[in-house]
Amino acid sequence: MWLFVPLFTGIVVLPATLSIVTPGDIVVPLFGDVGLTRQGLTGAGLITLRVASSISLVLLVTLTTRWTDVLAALRALRVPRAFVLVAGMAYRYLLVLLDVVTDLHEARRARTLTPRERSKHGRRFVASGAGVLLGRTHDLAVEVHQAMVARGFRGEVRTLDAPRLTSRDVVFLAGAALLSVVLIGAPRVGL
Repeated sequence: MWLFVPLFTGIVVLPATLSIVTPGDIVVPLFGDVGLTRQGLTGAGLITLRVASSISLVLLVTLTTRWTDVLAALRALRVPRAFVLVAGMAYRYLLVLLDVVTDLHEARRARTLTPRERSKHGRRFVASGAGVLLGRTHDLAVEVHQAMVARGFRGEVRTLDAPRLTSRDVVFLAGAALLSVVLIGAPRVGL
């Protein structure tokens, strides 16, 4: 992640480093009056580091926390119920849809005797495969909704173990808040 995210973000913010977009002190002259500016490079570096640290935090939370706990935490933070429901269902059925795509591809390979070639037939197969996938996705969505309603689903996700705020959580949150105040206030005081 630390290789691809900064690389992609760096490519996206690359135009901001040019003197045409961000005027300032030219550090690396390219041609004529155009070059990379110190202000542009600083801004691009800051944005790249912010994106990398944000994605790192999201990955840390999602890889170390059970998905049901992540969804319950989102609801506790007052994220709209529809968003949490869609995120939960998307996570759950993404793998099911990937299995459908794999089955379609394997079925095509099993029925094909000639070597693969780039042709109109291949594009036609991809287009028809997308249509079949859309139809199966719709059927799966209808079946899942009917099953959920039959089991008493009324729009709110419920877990077996309700999250509770413990004294350990309060101490951790107080410590994090104190550390944040110290880190933000220390440069202003002159430490």
